[in-house]
Amino acid sequence: MKLFKLTAAVAIAFVAITYVDGNTASAATWFSTGAGTDWFTEANWAAESGGGGGNGVPALDDDVTIQNGHEIIVDDLTASVDTVTIDSGGTLSLVSVGGGTPTTGILRVQVSVTNNGTFRFNEATDAAPILRADGAATLLTGTYNTVAASGGVFDNTAGSDFRLPSGSTIGSVGGVLTISSNIENDGSITTASGSAITISGNVLSGSTGTFTASTAAMTISGDLVDPTATFSATTNNVTMTFSGDVDMDGIIEANGGNVTFDTNSVINNDSIGTFRVTHSNSTMRFQHSDSTAPSLTGDSDFQLTAGTMRWSSTLTTAGGYQQTGGTLQADAGETFTANGAY
Repeated sequence: MKLFKLTAAVAIAFVAITYVDGNTASAATWFSTGAGTDWFTEANWAAESGGGGGNGVPALDDDVTIQNGHEIIVDDLTASVDTVTIDSGGTLSLVSVGGGTPTTGILRVQVSVTNNGTFRFNEATDAAPILRADGAATLLTGTYNTVAASGGVFDNTAGSDFRLPSGSTIGSVGGVLTISSNIENDGSITTASGSAITISGNVLSGSTGTFTASTAAMTISGDLVDPTATFSATTNNVTMTFSGDVDMDGIIEANGGNVTFDTNSVINNDSIGTFRVTHSNSTMRFQHSDSTAPSLTGDSDFQLTAGTMRWSSTLTTAGGYQQTGGTLQADAGETFTANGAY
């Protein structure tokens, strides 16, 4: 009788262990095979580099590598993974397809994208394809470009955002590139080839990189949440526009292009950054219709060495003001007061 009880106990323990193991998710690793380009085709992925170990389609929590000489295309439904690595010579394209039944390629990434090859939002004809952050801080390493007329979108699931580390770049070289997620930028976000960038998410406090309106406009409608980044408009007739809350410890400059704080922007009272105009072709305009909250600029400094600085409401700062050239201009007799030393 005792032996029977012991055997039963061992059997129960074994069943319990088997049950737990069978319900524990196990992430897989996948390598592109070069057999084709479609993300959702099993033959295009293998468990081992070189094509061995079996085939399958990457799923949530999996890690994928796109190898040298291979291209993988996401042009329908939503692909979801943990990490994506694009090897040198590899290509990942997110695509939207028009026609009778339009589709939008969406890639949802929880941890990171590492691009040592080519990443592109490509061949979009109707809606822009999407790279979606699905982790607390999805890391983007490398260069990320649009190459198509409809551009591309960086967005996020609730509670997620993107982080662009030092040395990495987001650039628009075709269509409008939209960043609707929050982003911490320690790298470079730059307009190019006449293609604009719109940032509707917030620029987070850890940001130390650069935002540049070079050959096309950049519109930042999200809030600046105390970044130490540099925001620059650098090309004649190109404008960088702010329409959210501006609380920054960095630099906003019109250095060849124009900078506008539109009627919706609020320059917060704890901002301690620098606003400056440094080029004869440039104008920085504080275009506030409300003369109360938008007039507060905290301890911010103002510097005018060339060009024009204009404002439409009373402007007061506890910081300093320095002018070595250019024109300081009130739209309708409003005052500008700097109470500190530059």
